[in-house]
Amino acid sequence: IIYTSNLPDKKIKAASLSRLISEIISPRQNEILFEFLLTFRSFCSTSQLLSEMINRYKEPKLEVSEEHEKRVYQFRVVMVLKQWVTEFWNDFAEDPKLLSTLTDFVQNSISDSNLANSLQSIISKKVDSNSTPDVTSINTVKQPAPLLPKKMEGEGWIFNVPALEMARQMALINYSYYNAVEAWECVGLAWSKQDKEEKAPNILSSIKRFNVVSNWVVTQILKQSNSKKRIKLVSWFIDIAEKSLELNDLSAVLQIVSGLHQSSVSRLKQTWSGVSERKLNVLQNLTELVTRENNHKNLREHLRKTMAPAVPYLGMYLTDLTFVEEGNKDLITEHSLINVEKCVLIGNIIREFRRFQNFPYALKQVQQIRDYLLHDLENLDDNKMYELSLAIESRKSDSTKNRRSLFLGQN
Repeated sequence: IIYTSNLPDKKIKAASLSRLISEIISPRQNEILFEFLLTFRSFCSTSQLLSEMINRYKEPKLEVSEEHEKRVYQFRVVMVLKQWVTEFWNDFAEDPKLLSTLTDFVQNSISDSNLANSLQSIISKKVDSNSTPDVTSINTVKQPAPLLPKKMEGEGWIFNVPALEMARQMALINYSYYNAVEAWECVGLAWSKQDKEEKAPNILSSIKRFNVVSNWVVTQILKQSNSKKRIKLVSWFIDIAEKSLELNDLSAVLQIVSGLHQSSVSRLKQTWSGVSERKLNVLQNLTELVTRENNHKNLREHLRKTMAPAVPYLGMYLTDLTFVEEGNKDLITEHSLINVEKCVLIGNIIREFRRFQNFPYALKQVQQIRDYLLHDLENLDDNKMYELSLAIESRKSDSTKNRRSLFLGQN
């Protein structure tokens, strides 16, 4: 084992697998347990870890073989297993043999009936998915009445929905995507691997959702038959983004702002010249909030002050994880020890991303709006969008010096 320093508050820098397992069983290193359970698959199989934990329970590695010390050690082993099952159930759900081994151990080897029953109870609840309530439907706070237009039928009815209600319904949907992302999906760049659909299904769904909404914003603006309608729709989308920020739905803010920044829309000088100064200022402020400059500095500062419920921007955390994964090796080669510092860095990022999970919005679903947002968002391909954009304003207008591009934070 290697420590970061010789000071009393020293942290583990690297360790062998055997020593690291000893450390997570020890109460003094409980702070790295989550990070270990999150990242161990990069240096150890699930069956290998479970086998090691069972062996540690049956033959505790203790300097003193007193019965009390043995029971305390065994208790700690079961606590680690409980957290593993609770936080990373997918390991067992996808491996019947692993689950069978764990169940057999609980039923036949744990001598303390209370310990055995508590772990078995967690396993049973996980197996019976019907016993786990949908967290998105649980919120005891009074829900505000939906704000609905008089007419919710006919072509373009969705654009009559007040911006606040659109922001509410988008927040409910974005939260459901965010809340579904599991910690194990965020490890090892799973969302970019060949088996990504299996290893990171909810991350991929969130990415796809983001792109669908952004492209819908672009598509709808370009499909409007005249400048007046385009100006009205651009203003409506800005209003939704503003209300989304009030609801702490940063995902929706970025979905809309990204759409408005798309070149097929941003080049429409005549459209932007008709948008009010107030709305352009709102968009400018939103753009400055979500800019990638200085590693999303403004967005990070905003999130640090944000209280739940909220939906953070997934892309920022995927960038952070990519940086850590590519910049740090899993093993410190000169010692062939596990890079614990990397595990902790990854764990901290994922812990920060998951901070708002399980804190749902106290908002009422409007099924008709929800159905539209989930199933009816028209998306044109990039070539078709730019083709429509050129039909609205030719390339000639792109060279005009008096473009109102300030809203994009451009010079």
